[in-house]
Amino acid sequence: ADIALGFDSAEAYLADDNYIGCIVGRYAGRIAGGRFEIDGRVYQAPCNEGDNLLHGGVHGFHRKLWRASVEGASLRLDLISPDGEAGFPGEVRVTARYTFTDNFELILSLEAHTNASTPFNLTHHAYWNLAGAGAPSVLDHELSIAAARYAPVGESMIHTGTIDSVDNSPFDFRRPKTIGRDIGADDAQLDIAGGYDHTFVTDGVGMRPILTLAHRPSGRSLTLHSDLPCLHLYSLKAPRSPIHGKGGAFYRARSALALEPRGLPGGPNSPDFSPLILRRGDAYSATLMYAFDGGP
Repeated sequence: ADIALGFDSAEAYLADDNYIGCIVGRYAGRIAGGRFEIDGRVYQAPCNEGDNLLHGGVHGFHRKLWRASVEGASLRLDLISPDGEAGFPGEVRVTARYTFTDNFELILSLEAHTNASTPFNLTHHAYWNLAGAGAPSVLDHELSIAAARYAPVGESMIHTGTIDSVDNSPFDFRRPKTIGRDIGADDAQLDIAGGYDHTFVTDGVGMRPILTLAHRPSGRSLTLHSDLPCLHLYSLKAPRSPIHGKGGAFYRARSALALEPRGLPGGPNSPDFSPLILRRGDAYSATLMYAFDGGP
């Protein structure tokens, strides 16, 4: 089965405002007020989610056609984001390489450079349903996340500035459990976000397995490896607009999960966390690996 949500045309991807299947940038997550300060200079980027900037704004990487080429056994995608685009300083050059191995592993490597300091935090925003894209629900999927801590959010979905333990909460996925088991629990964080829309601080450092998703009826599973410090879990809530997907499928609330490895929460305005600033002369790099198993 096709287990990743998507569309039948490039035009549909470019028109989508649910970030299906894209690389999110320059900045995955929200920046409060669209304002940030770098080296004493304040920048104001156009907001695209109420009073906040989400996933790079209206001119984010999800709105771009990347230049594609074949590089050995990989698909290479290149993008140049000019200085000032979407309110961000500095020209950024990004390369993404997708490689599918003989061991049923999809490897995504990301690299970037800039000529001026800029907020930077990429993620891969694929949506998964192991029962098959278009199946009505992922609530029966079993999920485990190697994370003892997560980042709570306030009413505007901006991180509160604290990192909390998952102990005795619906956010404890250290042992496998179905998505549906606790998603309807009486919990203030679930109420604010309309389900799971939270960042987990994953255990360990370097390239490591951080998550396993399994669908027992089909026998399919996905194990996600990443060298990034966090994972954002999003249980698709009411879509921002009706989603008519591949092959005439209609994607509904709770019909997929977005599993988004990324940097630490907080944003460029939170010095106590990681400001996630890419500076001239530095290189950004990240690797994600999706290992698949099972199924007919």
